[in-house]
Amino acid sequence: MGKKKKKKKKKQRYPFSKEGVIEFFRREVKHSIRKREIYKIFSRKIEPILNELIEEGILVRVKKNSLGLCERVGAVRGRFDAKAGGYGFVIPDDGSKDIFIPPGATGTAFNGDRVLAVKIRKRRNRIEGRIIKILKRERTEFAGRIVKEEGLTWIEPIDRTIPVYFFCPHPGKVKEGDVVLFRLVEWTSPRVNPVGEIIEKISPEKMGIEIIIKDKGLREKYSEDCMKELETLSEDIEEEIKRRVDLTRERIITIDPEDAKDFDDAISIKKIRRGYRVGVHISDVSYWVRRGGAIDKEAGERGTSVYLPDRTLHMLPPELTRLTSLLEGEKRLTISVIMEVDKNGHVRDYDIVESVVVNRKRMNYKEAQEILDGKRNSPFKEDLKIAWELASTLRERRKARGSLDFDIPEMKVILDENGEVLEVREDVRYNSHRLIEELMILANEVVAEHLYMLKVPSIYRVHEEPDELKLKEFFRFVSLFGHRVRSYSRKGLQEVIERVRGKDYEHIVNYMLLRSMKRARYVATHAEHYGLASKFYTHFTSPIRRYPDLIIQRLLKGEKYSEKELEYIADRATECEWKADEAERESVKVKILEYLNKHRNREYPGIVTNVTFGGIWVELKDFFIDGFLPRENLPQDLYKFREKDFMLRGKRWSFRLGDTLLVRIEDCDPIARELTLEFAGKLRRK
Repeated sequence: MGKKKKKKKKKQRYPFSKEGVIEFFRREVKHSIRKREIYKIFSRKIEPILNELIEEGILVRVKKNSLGLCERVGAVRGRFDAKAGGYGFVIPDDGSKDIFIPPGATGTAFNGDRVLAVKIRKRRNRIEGRIIKILKRERTEFAGRIVKEEGLTWIEPIDRTIPVYFFCPHPGKVKEGDVVLFRLVEWTSPRVNPVGEIIEKISPEKMGIEIIIKDKGLREKYSEDCMKELETLSEDIEEEIKRRVDLTRERIITIDPEDAKDFDDAISIKKIRRGYRVGVHISDVSYWVRRGGAIDKEAGERGTSVYLPDRTLHMLPPELTRLTSLLEGEKRLTISVIMEVDKNGHVRDYDIVESVVVNRKRMNYKEAQEILDGKRNSPFKEDLKIAWELASTLRERRKARGSLDFDIPEMKVILDENGEVLEVREDVRYNSHRLIEELMILANEVVAEHLYMLKVPSIYRVHEEPDELKLKEFFRFVSLFGHRVRSYSRKGLQEVIERVRGKDYEHIVNYMLLRSMKRARYVATHAEHYGLASKFYTHFTSPIRRYPDLIIQRLLKGEKYSEKELEYIADRATECEWKADEAERESVKVKILEYLNKHRNREYPGIVTNVTFGGIWVELKDFFIDGFLPRENLPQDLYKFREKDFMLRGKRWSFRLGDTLLVRIEDCDPIARELTLEFAGKLRRK
């Protein structure tokens, strides 16, 4: 008998489409595959689809003619967080550990870009990687200074996270030192300089904050469609009021900063037999902003309001901000979270309702604190006392579960009508701030858990655990101030916060702690908030100024979003928030430097915040901004740099972390946000 012929295994057929290619890679390719093998399955006509998948970051080139799925070849999608030293971190979309990108491995990425990175090695518990592809540019327009060299024109970016000069082939009528707004034309390889094209020359009166707005790509004007839709909104809410829970007789108040630009949260409280009945009433922005409409699209693109010293870039048009703000004496549509909280701070019952309220009294934080301290009379004195009693209980409960409560001081810049700085002072933080914070945290936790228990896809505000290496570096930093803590846990961090409270260097330690932790962000999957020690947390309480809060309102009303939609919204909102934070911080620094420029002949006390081979960084005590004191500006001595001890040590002089100095201003550049100092004396270390 003849041998039976083995049947040839029939090749799997895959659809000639993006989905088909992805399915092929997932089933058949363990790591990577040559293109010619792909052509055997699909033919050469599949090339455009392969290129599209590469552009989307689903496939990645492993070698010249080999492709692989991102996740199979170890490529990670994320956002690039660039630093001024030419290095940075890729913050992965999946919430895994940040990837350190050393100088020379950042490719052509700018700060904020969506990138693909590959992990190269693990060194000292830190994952190092290399950026291999730009998925999406966060921005393509920048501000910079003109530099002329050997007949060629270059642009030096003002943003110090961009470590390269842009070549400008067609500069037009610009001279050395001019400040310009320019766009990226081309940057194909890190081996060559990027090419820039000048958009406009920035006049001296528009410098400072104007440059930050342009450099960060912030929006000032609203789209025509947005403004047209705004005109169609009717302020008549009488019919809508009829179907809502009427809370207009409740003792509802708002407490906000004195110069607040919007009022989206109010509170009411009274004692009951089992504890407290507390209401958190939030402006119902979702009633006014139609999903998918022009206003909604504009708000989604902006992501957040941006508060600058001389102006506010509202997420919603100012007219709508006013219409939705809980102004004193006005009826407003709200979503109310009404909670029964026992004497130990546990929520025993709650209700979330569409409501209508009247703000009985608008207070600012200082006014509310004076009422609490008995320095001012008010018909709402008892309400505030009860609210502070509950807030204190909630705070203690948070602390017991591991919440990290530390304050980073903020500076307030007072301007005249021309935008000139009249005064710079620390923004005082009262117990009335903490009162509102605790009640808002409580409402956010209740809403987050409510949506989670309903199994509704939602957006969460999360804060992942810090990397162990960063925590070790932080505890070593703290030890230089004489504080040694055994545990790297949240309890250990709480111990540090308490030990440094009231010290000269308290805010420096708190700032370093903040830097050692991951940044809070929005995600579409449930995770814990490490800093607050909250199992469930979201942002619900500020829908006038934050887009995720508006989405949460819609979810509470039963509107459905897919997980993919929520992922996009969460990522976009995170990017917008981080960009807004940077703009707000830098704009305050610009104004402080403008102020210091006019007061150059004074001596200022400062504290050493960092020590490098080339000099020391000193934070001016009254302004909370760093300036650099170069080594050549220190008293003449034979200095040795002791990196581990954060110290420059000479025979007669030594400078280390935490030292208090007197300094003068040598150079002050508000445009570049740079401050160079001169040594004027050394004060006793406290």
